[in-house]
Amino acid sequence: MRPPIDADKGTAIRSLLDDRGLRRALYAGDDTTDLDAFRGLDGLDVAVRVAVSSDEAPNELGAAADVVVGGPDALAELLRSLL
Repeated sequence: MRPPIDADKGTAIRSLLDDRGLRRALYAGDDTTDLDAFRGLDGLDVAVRVAVSSDEAPNELGAAADVVVGGPDALAELLRSLL
């Protein structure tokens, strides 16, 4: 369900990045509304879209992602590997 306003995860993430002058981001998500956030990363210098696989995750999420991980534990491992 979406509220009747012109805002979604994409507009929220873009606002956060723009307010801080950031041009690079990694975003991980596991549901349909995260597709909006993935689109919100368009135009950045560096954008990494991570789909967290689950039985409930939509197929479109994996197709829109740069990386697909097998669940929350795999996401945590990916993030640890970036340190």
